Amino acid sequence: MDELQRIQAERADIEKKLNEALSEKKIDKQYIESLDRRLKQLDNLAEIEDPVIKSEALDILQNGDPVEYILNVYSRLHVGDVQIGEVLLLSIANQSVLNSEGLQPKLSGASGKGKTHAAKAMFHLIPDVGYKLEGSLSAKSMYYCPDLKPGTVEGFEKLINRNVYILLIS
Repeated sequence: MDELQRIQAERADIEKKLNEALSEKKIDKQYIESLDRRLKQLDNLAEIEDPVIKSEALDILQNGDPVEYILNVYSRLHVGDVQIGEVLLLSIANQSVLNSEGLQPKLSGASGKGKTHAAKAMFHLIPDVGYKLEGSLSAKSMYYCPDLKPGTVEGFEKLINRNVYILLIS
């Protein structure tokens, strides 16, 4: 079974679960939202499996410089702060290392200097295929998060009363 068939089979299973959940008397909104989120992730995975996209990505990996390519796209989204882009990219790549405990880069500086925009620009470049969460975090939210997988990039959080943003990667 190839990857597209696996994605389609999982999508059909999730759609069945979603229909069953919607037909129940007491609707579990959180469960339905998690199923909807997974459907979107599967659609994103299917898009990545597109032969044209896959061949272009393989060409960049084999014949080009993937880091340079990603940073060039990042620079089109966020002008300046190339070093911040490099740090954010390396912190994301670090999640592929099995014995890594993750890197949590701290972006700090005066208000209005582009910390949020820089983090959002890099976050935008991560495909949402099951390892990407976005939003603010409470002290215990990661403990209770049902969809958290190792290597998940949790976006960034503004610390209360400070101009500090952190890209959290588990």
